[in-house]
Amino acid sequence: MFARCFLSASLVIACVLPPSAAFAQSEREGLFVAVGYGGRRMSSNDGIHWENIQEWKAEGGDDSDNLMSAAFGNGMFVVTGGGGWSRETQKGHILVTRDGKNWKAVEHDALNNRVIPVVFGNDRFVVGMPGGGWGKGSFSYLASSTDGETWKQGAKLEWPYDGGMQRRRGAFGNGVFVISGNGGPGNSIHWVATTPDGETITHFQGEMDPMSDLTFGAGKFVTVGKDGLRLYSEDGQNWEKGTPALKENFRNVVWTGKAFVAGGQGDSYYSEDGIDWLKFPAKIPCSIIYADEKIGIGTQWRGKMWYSLNGTDWQRAEGDEPRNGINTVVYGVPQSN
Repeated sequence: MFARCFLSASLVIACVLPPSAAFAQSEREGLFVAVGYGGRRMSSNDGIHWENIQEWKAEGGDDSDNLMSAAFGNGMFVVTGGGGWSRETQKGHILVTRDGKNWKAVEHDALNNRVIPVVFGNDRFVVGMPGGGWGKGSFSYLASSTDGETWKQGAKLEWPYDGGMQRRRGAFGNGVFVISGNGGPGNSIHWVATTPDGETITHFQGEMDPMSDLTFGAGKFVTVGKDGLRLYSEDGQNWEKGTPALKENFRNVVWTGKAFVAGGQGDSYYSEDGIDWLKFPAKIPCSIIYADEKIGIGTQWRGKMWYSLNGTDWQRAEGDEPRNGINTVVYGVPQSN
């Protein structure tokens, strides 16, 4: 399986597919959905062949057409994003689909700016919505939904610093949602918040180490960032540093089902527990944005897709590749009609 490659450095080098090929791509019951710049959306039954490509703009930027976050639950894919640099161009998006082909734009009074992240857990979606104000006392808020279409306003995320507040990443595990982001002058202040349901904030902590990505696995939340940052936490409140000390600038981290894999501008590293990390001996030619025990999916700017069935051998995916970068991939098993 894909995750077998991450058990030890020696096994990574000698990694081979099991003879049974028990995870043959034809046995997939679900669907991959990928989203990105320019409103790009596409789907795949196997993570290799991509189709149903749709987009709003041929070469999108970090603007109101940027789709940045995705989650699956209760038979529905929910995608969010947006943004914009002026009041005239700012807009937020919530889109839903069951099949990766037919998309519905959700109408909501608060979609006046970027909506991010969206996370599923505890039988509900939780999303970060734009709020109001600037500097100390400004806020955004959380909203929750069981179907991705009807949203209930929840807890306020109040900002205690100067400057603005940006929401970036989210993950669910151990019965809690963890939301992370940054803000302040130069977006230099990094923060995390926890909520069990999107309706109450149980913890907010600013002045964290600079974080670039967040995931959950092995009973822990793991976040990575610049200068070798790897933090882990079981509750999203108490964070410890992974070992050993490193200098890599990590941009992404995924959980394969057996191990965490962190990558970025240099070498990649892996860890079975989120605490102790080893160097991944093979070069990974892309940013891994999805992984499970059957497949790893990666991307390169602009919009080039990759896949690996064993973690070490990476190949370019098949299908058209519009010049719009992909931000995230999510997998789910939609309900049959």
